[in-house]
Amino acid sequence: MTGGFVSFKEASPEIAAFFAWTETRAQTLGCRLARSDLPLEAVARWAAQMKIVEREADTGDLRVRLFGTGMVDIYGRDLTGQKLRDVLPESVAGQMLAGYARAAEGAVVYENVRFDLGDGKSVAYERLIYPLDNEGAFSLFAVVGYRMSGERHFLFAREGIRHISSELRVLVAGG
Repeated sequence: MTGGFVSFKEASPEIAAFFAWTETRAQTLGCRLARSDLPLEAVARWAAQMKIVEREADTGDLRVRLFGTGMVDIYGRDLTGQKLRDVLPESVAGQMLAGYARAAEGAVVYENVRFDLGDGKSVAYERLIYPLDNEGAFSLFAVVGYRMSGERHFLFAREGIRHISSELRVLVAGG
């Protein structure tokens, strides 16, 4: 489906491996992946760092359906069942939700984001948002994320968090 991810040196080995696995699985099955195409035994390597997010049809809100234990380390709490717009700091919500809009069009999205936490502290974070076919629509997303450096629990650690920079790459176009 795509050919350039192997040379994508900024991505962690875990993100690159998840992307390669999903693309190989999709090619083997001959279709875009659905949640049922991600058996636990196959994705166990990434399960702690994975969340499944669903876009609600009536409101468009993004609700966390599954939240791995490694994601708790990144976010500082378990967000299972929560709407992302209700838990993300307003100062960074737009940036944190932007990739989902592209993924809702069927695009596989890689993001590398850096936030300023104040007091000279920052955090670098990366994630891959993989859209899952949900009855013909991309309303489920498998998200694998890693805190690359900086503070733990960075989104809820303090007031005044602000977005510094980000890179959003579409790895596979939607459609």
